[in-house]
Formats: sequence, structure tokens, C-alpha cells
Amino acid sequence: MMEAKKNAHGRDITSFPPQLRGRRILLCSESFGQVNGVSRTTSMIVSHLRSHGALVSVVAPYDYTKADGFSSAAQAQDGYTSEIRLTGTPLPFSPELSVVYPVRLSELYRRTYGRPPDLIYLASPASLGFQVMLQLRQQHPEAQIPLVCNFQTDLAGYSEILFPRPFGRIAKFVFSRVEGYFLRHSSVRTIFYPSQFARRYVEDVAKVDSNKLELLRRGVNTEGFNPAKASPKLRETWAPNGELILFTCSRLAGEKGYRFLAQVAAMLAETELDFKLVIVGGDRNAVVEQQVKGMFTPLVQTGKVIFTGFILGEELISNKVDRK
Repeated sequence: MMEAKKNAHGRDITSFPPQLRGRRILLCSESFGQVNGVSRTTSMIVSHLRSHGALVSVVAPYDYTKADGFSSAAQAQDGYTSEIRLTGTPLPFSPELSVVYPVRLSELYRRTYGRPPDLIYLASPASLGFQVMLQLRQQHPEAQIPLVCNFQTDLAGYSEILFPRPFGRIAKFVFSRVEGYFLRHSSVRTIFYPSQFARRYVEDVAKVDSNKLELLRRGVNTEGFNPAKASPKLRETWAPNGELILFTCSRLAGEKGYRFLAQVAAMLAETELDFKLVIVGGDRNAVVEQQVKGMFTPLVQTGKVIFTGFILGEELISNKVDRK
């Protein structure tokens, strides 16, 4: 029999909480179906909950790029609607993401379960999550549905990177105050965070009570990302002279810190370090992708930087498992 493993709060994390079986969980995500961290993590959480009997209804913005496999039509299942899409305005620099138009919380209840859920889960709350939290806190405490958040996206930090000075600092200040305003409310029972960096932000900047915080590890598929699947041929192609391979994998966008990475790579190129920087990823917005690639033009020309483009599955695994 497996010995129970407990987290920092003394809760057993080796077995699924029986209290969630058969419960109606309204899951609101700013992104669902696309290839990004929020969407992938949320998809795994949804699958896990449903596989253990939870009745999860997903609410997310419509992807106007049609880069995912979901329809904007509601999908009925077992007496409730399992997934619905909301309309909004696509972000110019990331059109697969949208700012959701105003929506009533009561309307979400009606379209999903026909009544209030037992629990609300907000994945990386922004335009949709903020609306839910604002309307929930305006209700009488006895009518407020318990709410949990997964704090995955540092909107304040992204804003400072994306916008030129002084607008970046102003946006960072505004977002940090807005996030703190929502997250500190008593209706938010638990806030999941992925890293100590995120925890420090939530505690020190957003001023959230540390008793609300819970570490949510993302984990690694060790069967897939296994050194046995390394590709010696690929290594020979990238580093024929045994160079040190530096590797990064993410969406090619300014908020991911590529300008800083380009500066660091340029500094390393001036040293005696023999390296190759391999960058895996792309962006649905071709203009944004080219802007990022343009930051590395001199290093690409000298062969120090290699862009592989957007890859998935076994090809991605063979790229990542052997970076010695």
C-alpha cells in the first residue's frame, strides 16, 4: 500500500480528494486548446478531474486563429455543458489570445450547469477571471461560490516588458494593484503557484496572505523526456565540434524575455565559451516572431544561434533530452 505523502499544509496528495467526485467545477481559463503553458497545464488538470468523476465545465475565449481543435459551439454532456467559448477582441501581438467581452456570472451558470457550481477554478485569471472575481465579491458572502486560482502568468511583469517606458512601469503598477485587490478577497480560498518567484510576487507585491498559497508542481513526463531518446545525429548537426548546447523552448514573443537572452548571448559570444544556442518555438503572429528572430541576427549569421521553428511530440523530445 502506498504511503500517504503530505504537502506543507498536511494534506494527502497521493490520492484524489473524494469530496470532488461528482462535484460541479466551473473552470474559467484565459486560454484552452492552444500550445502554451496555461493551456497545457489546464488541459491536464481538466483531464485528471474528469477521470476521477468531477463534472468540469470549461469556459474560455474563442481562438480566432482557429489554431486549436475546439468549436465555439457548446458541448452538452451528462446533463451539463462541458465546454463553451466566449467572444472577445484578439490581442494584436498574440491573436490566439483574446480580451473577453463583458459577461454575467449568472449567464455562465445558466449555460454550463443551469445553476451555480460547487466550485470555481480560475486558470491564470485576466480578462475573464477578473470579471468572475469582481462579480463574485459583490455577492452576499453566503451566496459566494468557493473559488481557487492558479497564478501562472505575471501580468504585471509582462506589461513592464511589453510597453515602452514610462508606460511599462505604469502598467506594472496598475496590474499589481488589480491582482492584489482580487486575490486578497475572502472569496478566493486557495491560490496555486508554480515557483518561488511567483510566490514572492503574490506575497510581497500583491500582499496576499501566505496561508492561501499552495504549490502546484507541473512535473515532467519522464517516459517521454528520457535520455534514451536522445538524438546523437541531431547533436552532431548542431554542434559538430562538441560545442556546449544552450537550449530554450517557448513561444517567440517579447514578453518571454528574448531581448535579454539576445544580450546575454551576444556577451557570451565575445568570450572564449564555445557554444550553440538552440531556440525552439514560434508564434502565430508572424510579425512578432520575426521581431524576436531579428534580435539574434548577428549571432544567427555566425552560426551561434539556431532557430528550429515550432515542433511537437517525439521530435520535441529528441530535441530536449540530450543537451549535455
